[in-house]
Amino acid sequence: QVINDQAPIEFFDSLAVYRSCPLFQRCSPGFIQKLMAVGGKSACHGKIFECGSTIYPEGQRGSCMYLIVRGTIALVSGVSTQILGPGDCIGVAQGLGVVAERQETAIAETSVHVLEITLSALTTIFTEKEEFHSNRCAESGESWGNHYTHERRLFELEARRLGAEKASRTRMKATESVKATKSLKRPTMQLKKHHAEDPEPEL
Repeated sequence: QVINDQAPIEFFDSLAVYRSCPLFQRCSPGFIQKLMAVGGKSACHGKIFECGSTIYPEGQRGSCMYLIVRGTIALVSGVSTQILGPGDCIGVAQGLGVVAERQETAIAETSVHVLEITLSALTTIFTEKEEFHSNRCAESGESWGNHYTHERRLFELEARRLGAEKASRTRMKATESVKATKSLKRPTMQLKKHHAEDPEPEL
């Protein structure tokens, strides 16, 4: 359950929180400020989840990522559990549009304060800046450029990395499935061979 106005959100430095996350460390302060402005309250002030609440379940479609301000979150996938805390980001693949379905279940281990970064906010920023610079360069005769080209490349590289990881996991699951199928068939084949080699009973 999300608590928007029922629990107070303590004062914190949003910019410092973003810069503490590896995904945003190399982004310019101007880009982060623009992200908070476009993303609105959830990107600037954040949301709070109660202890024990499910932030999102595995398989659910999503289009945002969450940056942890305080508290801890458990990411559960099968028998694997990973605990993340302040400065960590979850749901990055969905926030960057790599894959729509959540790959794990996220559960609040404590009361958790997160910042929400949406795919639509990132898309809006890059699109707006492209149009702005395109028009300005056309008027001034300058060469075309994008003010946030650096950040765009950072997110594109991260998206490619996540896509490659997803493809690798898919291949591993397919290989394990084939091995499991073969192991199930093997005893039956051996059993048939054994029967074929048995001598005929004497009358």
